[in-house]
Amino acid sequence: MTIKELHQKTDWPFVMQGNIDQPITGIHTGDLLSYVMGHGKTGQAWITMQTHQNIIAIASLKEFSCIILIDDNDLDQQTLGIAADNEINVLKSPLDAFETIKTLVKLGF
Repeated sequence: MTIKELHQKTDWPFVMQGNIDQPITGIHTGDLLSYVMGHGKTGQAWITMQTHQNIIAIASLKEFSCIILIDDNDLDQQTLGIAADNEINVLKSPLDAFETIKTLVKLGF
């Protein structure tokens, strides 16, 4: 499934939109950044509650397909600018982590 297809199936809005034709190869969830750096894999969608600029650096380093912010969290202007500079796709789920993951499982992840 691509980021575009995920957006179409969930209606989760984009906070930042880059290349939405990228495939999502899996899901990684976590808020402890060092753990995400050590265990995340290229192409995954990263589910997190974190919104500070370090998430953009990690998403870029790990080459995640996108970040999914939970609980309707949003990025501040500085982090939004960094996401735009790095062309990191960021979507916003209105659901908590558990419900967001359940939704993704129902979609086949």
